[in-house]
Amino acid sequence: MTIQYINTGSGANAGDGDSIRSAFVKVNNNFKELSMASWAISSSTRYYDVLPYANLSYNIGSSLQRWNNVSAKTLSLETVTIASTSGFLTVNGNRLSVTEVGINPPYRPSVGTTWYDTTNGRLYVYYDGTWVDASPGSGSGGSSDFLSVDSNILPRIDFYYDIGSTTKQWNNVHLGGNVVINSVPVSINYDRKLTIDGVEYRGVQGVQGTQGVQGRFGTQGTQGTQGVQGTQGVQGITGSQGAQGTQGVQGVQGIIGIVGGVTYTVTNSGASAYTINGNSNPAISLTRGFTYYFSVNANGHPFWIKTSQVTGTGDTYSSGVTNNGTPIGTIIFTVPLDAPSVLYYICQFHGSMVGQFNITDTGPPGAQGTTGVQGTQGPPADQSLNTTSSVTFASVTATTITAGVAQNNTSTTQVGYLVVPQNATSLSYTLALSDQGKHIYSTTMLSNQVITIPPDSSVGFPIGTAVTVVLQGLGSLSINTGTGVTMYLAGSGNTGNKVLTAYGMATLMKVSTNTWFINGTGLL
Repeated sequence: MTIQYINTGSGANAGDGDSIRSAFVKVNNNFKELSMASWAISSSTRYYDVLPYANLSYNIGSSLQRWNNVSAKTLSLETVTIASTSGFLTVNGNRLSVTEVGINPPYRPSVGTTWYDTTNGRLYVYYDGTWVDASPGSGSGGSSDFLSVDSNILPRIDFYYDIGSTTKQWNNVHLGGNVVINSVPVSINYDRKLTIDGVEYRGVQGVQGTQGVQGRFGTQGTQGTQGVQGTQGVQGITGSQGAQGTQGVQGVQGIIGIVGGVTYTVTNSGASAYTINGNSNPAISLTRGFTYYFSVNANGHPFWIKTSQVTGTGDTYSSGVTNNGTPIGTIIFTVPLDAPSVLYYICQFHGSMVGQFNITDTGPPGAQGTTGVQGTQGPPADQSLNTTSSVTFASVTATTITAGVAQNNTSTTQVGYLVVPQNATSLSYTLALSDQGKHIYSTTMLSNQVITIPPDSSVGFPIGTAVTVVLQGLGSLSINTGTGVTMYLAGSGNTGNKVLTAYGMATLMKVSTNTWFINGTGLL
C-alpha cells in the first residue's frame, strides 16, 4: 500500500476536501504502514523471499552503511544476469573473455579482445582492425585513464559513424575545448555560459519534471516572513453589455395616500397683516368636509383659527384643526360638517393681522365647462306610448314613457331606465355588467375604498354605458382603471386614477372599447 494523502481542499472552508472521517481513515492507514515497516525484517533468518515494498524505491545498504559481503548464486541488474558457470564469469550466459598474455598478440582477434604485451608491459584492445594501447598513463589523461590515445580519433567515413547511440550512451564526455557542429564552435566559458560561434546564450527554462514520490512527513518548519505586496495589475478591458433581463412581475398596489386638499402659503408683512397667497388679510372661502393646509412662515406671529377676532389664545376653534397657533409650520384644517358659517384667523399678538373664513356646504363656482356634443334628434312629437309592462321595440320613437320598463338593458332595441337604480356598498368593488345605468352609493368614513373599472376583456360594457358614483360620507374613495383601461377627466384631457372626496359625485361613460370619461364634483 502506498502513502495515502489527505485532500485539504482548494481553500479554507471551501467544502471540496476530504471529510474529517475520510481524513482520519487515511491517517490510520499510513500509521499501519509505518508500523509494519518497522518489524518487516526483524530476524536474521527468514524462510521466504524478502522483497521491497515498492518497486525501485528502496536500497540494500547505503553509501555510509554498507554490507560486508553479498553472497548469491546470480546477480540481476535490470535485464543483465551475472553468474558463475563452470568456474567462469558469465553475463547473460556468455563467458567473459580473458586477457591474452604473451609477447605476441592473439590469433584472429575479435573486436574487444584484450592482449597484455609482456615485452613492453602494455595493455591493448582490438578495435576496428587495430590494437589500441589502453595501458594506464598511455595518454594525456594520466594513469587514471582507462583508454588513452596520443593522436586524433577519426571516423573512417565522413558523416557515417556515431559516438554512442540512443540505446548505448556514454556516461560523461569531458572536453577542454569546443564542440564544432557544421563548422560552428560551441563551448562553455569560464562563468558557465553557453557560447555558440562567439555569442553567449542562456538556456530556456526546462519543462518541469514529473512529481516524485512524496517522502515521509518531516517536522514543520518555522513560519516564513511574508513577502512584499505585489504591484497592482492593469485595469482589464470592460466586458460587453449583457443581455437585458426579463421583465419583472408587477408589484402589489400601494395603499391609497392621504386625501388631498387646498394649500395656502402664509407669511407676514411686518406686524400689520398676514400675506396669504400674495394677498393681505384676504377673506377665504372654505367648504365643509374638505381639508385645507396652511403653510405658515411668520416667525413671531402665531397663526390662530378662532371663533372671534381677539388676540391671545382664547376663543380658539379646535374641531378638525391640527397644529393651531404655530408661527412656523403647517396647520391642517378639515372643516367639520357642523362648522359655523364664519370663523377667523388672527395673530396672537397683533390685532391688525386678522381675516375671515366664510364656510359653506358647496365650494365657489368653478369655471364654465365646455359645451357638450349635440344629442341625437328625438322622435316625432306626435307619437306616444302608455304601458305598464316591459316592451321591446324594433326602433324606439317614443317621446314620453309613463312607466319604468326593460330593466338592465343590453339591447339597442329596449327602452332604458326611467329612474337610476342604486348599488350601495362601502367596500372596494369592481364594476359589473349589471351596474350599467346605475349609481354606486357609498357612505364610507375611511379612505381605502376603491371602485375599479375592469377591462373590456373581463366585462364587455356596451359603448355608451354610464355609471355614477356618489359618496355621502366624510371619507374618500378611489376610482381606478383596470389593466389596459384609459380614463379621461372631462374638460382637461388628463388621464389616470381619480379620488372622490366627501360628498362628491362623478359620472363614468364608456366611449370606446377600453376608453372612459369621468366628470363630476369633488374629484381630485
